[in-house]
Amino acid sequence: MEEKQELREERINALEVLYQIDLGFTNYSISGEKSKEIVDYYLANKASIDEIIENSLYKYHLNRLPVLTRCLVRIAYIEMKNGLAPAIAINEALEIAKVYIDDGSGRDVKFINRVLDNISKTL
Repeated sequence: MEEKQELREERINALEVLYQIDLGFTNYSISGEKSKEIVDYYLANKASIDEIIENSLYKYHLNRLPVLTRCLVRIAYIEMKNGLAPAIAINEALEIAKVYIDDGSGRDVKFINRVLDNISKTL
């Protein structure tokens, strides 16, 4: 249980860092090995990651997604691509979305779930 919480905290740190990167900041702090792996993978593969996500959005464009949503989807994709079971990656993303993104309506969580489900089918 403790390990699961540590991994979630690292995902949240990666979310914060990717958010800063997306906004153009260059001075950010990464804490944890998992966070660093996610951020490094993103920086090395940004174009291909965003292309996969863009192709999984129907009648929508990646640049229209709110920054946090865009970054969270990137993290879940990276984790699925690097061997984490899609169900686990999606569940973790949805749990984080409930706290950091959703306004209580559930609309954002459902949207993220659909996008990640589409992505998981391409892997």
